[in-house]
Amino acid sequence: MAQEVLGGLISAPTVQFLLPQAFLMTRREWEVIKTIYECEPRSRDDLQCLGALLEKEGAPSIAENEPTTSAAAGGGGKPA
Repeated sequence: MAQEVLGGLISAPTVQFLLPQAFLMTRREWEVIKTIYECEPRSRDDLQCLGALLEKEGAPSIAENEPTTSAAAGGGGKPA
């Protein structure tokens, strides 16, 4: 279903973090992700950005399942 909804966006780096949970996700959740990817291209590469936008969109169940550490996001986040 992810491939069907996302089309070419399936190759976005942040999708790789979502795929292990894909079987739990609804079509509507994938549509929300696609909309976010289209409106905010940074979310395709930045996991923290995607998580924040998902929470803002009211999709916390997806956001909660994402790794949020800077290591998982591939970023150099500030230490806590």
